[in-house]
Amino acid sequence: SSICFFFFFVLLFFFFFKQKTAYEIYQCDWSSDVCSSDLLGRSLWEELDTISTLDPAVLTSLRRNGFRFGVAGSEPPRNLLAAMGVAGGRYSGHRYSQRSGQEMTIDTWPAYATCRIRLDEAGEPRQQTYEQARCVFRVIPERLQDGWVRIEFIPEVHYGEMKMRAVPGDQNLKLLPSQLIDPLFDQRFTVELNLGETVVLSADGDDPESVGH
Repeated sequence: SSICFFFFFVLLFFFFFKQKTAYEIYQCDWSSDVCSSDLLGRSLWEELDTISTLDPAVLTSLRRNGFRFGVAGSEPPRNLLAAMGVAGGRYSGHRYSQRSGQEMTIDTWPAYATCRIRLDEAGEPRQQTYEQARCVFRVIPERLQDGWVRIEFIPEVHYGEMKMRAVPGDQNLKLLPSQLIDPLFDQRFTVELNLGETVVLSADGDDPESVGH
């Protein structure tokens, strides 16, 4: 499956479900002219399932906070394939591998010296400012059965000075260099995919301080 972010430059993350227990992630950078093209515009979203794959309350929360969500079937639309840079059966960009049950954090943008985020939590607006901030997605795939996977997405802000901190390990806490972490659980969502399906998540709306941007 894939995630894409549109804001001046585009970060595309393709969470492509290829095997029974392993998943491949592709990351691409796109310029603003690609963002405004039909490849990533209305014609693409008209070909995606934007309703049935998530609970309506979750979709509403994502839209309020600047996200747009959809799922492509096992035969992706032509515009999506073009946006993913498919050529000769290969995808452009950086490639990562992830196994079932393995957590992974993916940076969605270069680090900010100062980052202001406006949150809408159940209709209550809140604004937060972070220093030395990185906006990331924590992604956790879990195999359900042959041909099916459940993927959890948690937006997080990693901020502050890099220090040795106690972080959870497989069995015990361990000391690792890390920043402070603010998990945005109200924007957490989980999606179930069949073999070959693709998740598409983009920034939505015009608020540059929304979580989605």
